Amino acid sequence: MAEVRGGGGGGRSGNGRKPKKRQTKTPGANIRRDGFQYNTSIGMMIGIRVSLRRQQFMHIRPPTSDDFENIISTGFPPAGTPSTVTDPLKITPAHSLQDQFHFKDYAPKVFASLRAAWGIDSEAYMSSVCGRHNYLEFTTNSKSGQFFFFSHDGKYLIKSVSVPERRFLSKILPSYYRHMVDNKHSRMCRFCGLHRVEFPNKKKMRFVIMESVFDVAMADRVYDLKGSTAGRISTPQNRIKRGYVMKDQDIKDLGDVLNLGRVRKRAFLDQLTKDAQLMNELNIMDYSLLLGIVEEKALKVEMRDGSIVYKYIDVDHH
Repeated sequence: MAEVRGGGGGGRSGNGRKPKKRQTKTPGANIRRDGFQYNTSIGMMIGIRVSLRRQQFMHIRPPTSDDFENIISTGFPPAGTPSTVTDPLKITPAHSLQDQFHFKDYAPKVFASLRAAWGIDSEAYMSSVCGRHNYLEFTTNSKSGQFFFFSHDGKYLIKSVSVPERRFLSKILPSYYRHMVDNKHSRMCRFCGLHRVEFPNKKKMRFVIMESVFDVAMADRVYDLKGSTAGRISTPQNRIKRGYVMKDQDIKDLGDVLNLGRVRKRAFLDQLTKDAQLMNELNIMDYSLLLGIVEEKALKVEMRDGSIVYKYIDVDHH
């Protein structure tokens, strides 16, 4: 999934001034405490927290070929590790879950290096994905049957993946890593971690952590654009739902456009071309551009040279 924050009609472009954040609620509801999803989410948070703590004892450096293949597996007994264990890379905490669970961390040094390249602070990341909060369950129209969770602050999306999806992400990880490090403004999804949690007599859950593109509930309109209008239209009822993700024919019918200016337009299209080329090389077919529009009032101003510019005023302020 590629992304851009843009403006159309009365909106703004992604590189424009950030409007005042509206008081919105992250979509979804807290996961109930009775069930597999709750136990799994707690296992996720405990495992991620221990993984991140361990990385504090590791030197962050460009990953080697071995780092892409590295998988760290850890058991988490309810009582935690005995007091005789003093190696910080082997200590696990006690927890309130009834059963011991196992946690796998795929290529942890690679994802730590990616997060560092994106300027993601380790403590802030830990607070978001494994702090003292429950995940929020995300309702989706996905037909895959997989689970979706938001972190409590909406900054990260935690999505369960199938075995083939996990293997595919591990396979393309070297190419993905090089592309994301070389292209600071890539519009591709930012994958921040890949993990697996397993409880006795229950299925294993593999999941990926992705940085949220933006707060969907904050946007006035959201589009998922694939570059085709065939079957890409929403019902009139869905079009008026706030937060509903519309499609290619909708943006055409509603008249929204991106006004980036000549320089930013060229840079934006060049980056999209590079991203698409990578996905073509990796044989990834189903991808799209997620576009969010936040309405602002625009003041039309004529400059001395005769050109026209628009100065935007936050709706929340005026």
